[in-house]
Parts: sequence; C-alpha cells; structure tokens
Amino acid sequence: MKLYNYKNILKDWVPPVITKSVVKILALDPSERKTYSSYQEAMQDTENPDGYELDNIVKLEFLRTKKIKEELEQPDYIKISDVDLKGLVSLIAFINKKKITVIDLGGGCGRHYFFKRKLLAPDIELNWYVVETPAMCNYGKSLENGELRFRDNLADTIKEAGHIDMVYASGVLQCVDKPWEFLDFITSCKADFIFFHRLALSNKKDVTVIHKYSLSWNGTYQLPEGVEDRIVAYPFSFIEKKRFFETLQKTYSILMEFSEQSGVFPVKGEELTGLGLLCKLKN
Repeated sequence: MKLYNYKNILKDWVPPVITKSVVKILALDPSERKTYSSYQEAMQDTENPDGYELDNIVKLEFLRTKKIKEELEQPDYIKISDVDLKGLVSLIAFINKKKITVIDLGGGCGRHYFFKRKLLAPDIELNWYVVETPAMCNYGKSLENGELRFRDNLADTIKEAGHIDMVYASGVLQCVDKPWEFLDFITSCKADFIFFHRLALSNKKDVTVIHKYSLSWNGTYQLPEGVEDRIVAYPFSFIEKKRFFETLQKTYSILMEFSEQSGVFPVKGEELTGLGLLCKLKN
C-alpha cells in the first residue's frame, strides 16, 4: 500500500472477537496464529492477492450499508449497537456547530455517516469524506448525496476538505501497511479532533499477524443474495501502546478514553488492549 493511496485500508466492519471454539473449527486457534516481522511479510502469506479489494468484501459492505441506510430512513426509532453508540458520542464536541467536516478513514460505504446524519439536526451541514480503496469508492459513489463523498487518496482529500473538524479512525490503524507513518500523517493534518474507535494496541511490542475470518461472520445481517461466503485474510498489526500515546500526545490531548474490545482478537503470548479515544488538538 502506498501511504497516501491506501489501497489496503480495511474498514470499520472488521468482525468482533471470535470465540475460541469457533476459531478452532477453522484452524484459527490463537496458539497457531503466526506472528510476522512486517506487514509485507504477512501479506505474502495470506494467499489472498486481491486483499481488501476482493469483490465479495466490497459488495458485501455496500449491500449492508445500503440496508442500514434504508432502515435509518424509516420514521421509527433506531436500534444501534454499542459500537455505533460510542461513535455517536464523538459528535458531542460539535453539537453547537452548523457545519461539520469529517474525514472518515476506511469508512466502508459510509455507514458512520448515515448514523450521524440520522441524529443530527437537519440544519447542520455534515461534510463527510470517506477515504477508502478504489474498489470501495466505486461502489460508494452511488450513495453520495452532496454531504457524503468517497475518495481514495488521503493527502488530496485533506487539501479538498480545507478545515477539518474531525478525523474519524475506526478500526483502521491496525490494517495499514505502515501504521506509524499513518499515525504521523493523520496527526499532522491538524484536525480539531481525532476519534480513534475500535483501536487495538500491544502492551509490549509491535505485533503483526494474519487475521482470517469468514464473510458470514461479519456484521449482524445474513449474507445478501449474490454474495458467496468465503474465508478472507489480511495482515493485522497491533502497535506498541506506550509509543502510540507518546506520539499522539505530542500534538493532541486526550479528552475521553473508553474500553472497546471489538477490535481485538487473541494472539498467544501477547498482551493486547482494546480502547477508544477522543482527542483534541493542542493550542
């Protein structure tokens, strides 16, 4: 992946923790999960050359997001998961603004936008840029509406967006090929706030493994018609917690921290932490 093209950004719907009994069925027991010295080394071992651009993955995210959008358009009250609820908390900082600009890293086909749009006052303008893979953007384009936009290059999107109120990073830091460079880049764009959601860190050292799962495990809906179930795999990195906080706090203050285990899965011999953070740019 090129740092500013993000061809392998993985999105928010990385599946939650898988129980050990289920993992064993597919020979994914934590004791057998190999660790790698780099993202590139792990990628060569995935046997999945299409990576995140696999059409089954992209099509599944599009269809599920479309279903969410349709449900949210109904007049009934909405039902959301704990994960989505924590994401909504991040908007408290902007409740008095009439225009909010967000860059959503690895945001799939815009599911985060649709939840926020549902609960924000209609007179609030929500400029929401999803930065994703070219394949995901091609699907997402049909959902654009003047507020929601899809882009496949982060550097260009930062220039286009102008003033950025928030960078929304949900489950993405673990899934890029150079997480430390990625972290440096998103903190250097000087957004007023950064919201890290479904963040997974290592208490000891950087750890890279292969995350492998079945498409049918992903999310709360059954597989839509036309999407074939299959095993997918991609590199997944847990970076060192102490260094992460030191890097982040050079430019941002932490306003809120909460436990968030949905981005963590077991790796034998490693101490991993799941959390979320709302961070504010220092003056």
